Amino acid sequence: MTTPHGYPASYYVESTALPAERAALRGSIRADVCVVGGGIAGCSTALHLAERGLRVVLLEQHRIGWGASGRSGAQALYGIAASQSKLERLIGPADARRVWDMTLEGIDLIRDRITRHGIDCDWVSG
Repeated sequence: MTTPHGYPASYYVESTALPAERAALRGSIRADVCVVGGGIAGCSTALHLAERGLRVVLLEQHRIGWGASGRSGAQALYGIAASQSKLERLIGPADARRVWDMTLEGIDLIRDRITRHGIDCDWVSG
């Protein structure tokens, strides 16, 4: 089932303003990097590269957040989908700790981007 705008029907589409429609790319464009896909990973990649001074083009077939990213639970969680003890058995305590620390850094990075870019996303810690 889809909405009148063509998005797959979901709570998130019904509860937020849709991103603006953009004109299709016509002709050619110059960039250092072309990111294909405007989901969470594509948008994050494009932002990180642009912040480093690269000219970035982000291409999305539909609209930003069209697919699974537009239907995520929007929860930023630390850790991974394995217990810390299992991870320690698999890669050792030191590397398991590095993985844990990296997930905490990821949460900090999200908070930093929200603040730096004034992203209105109703962030709630806890």
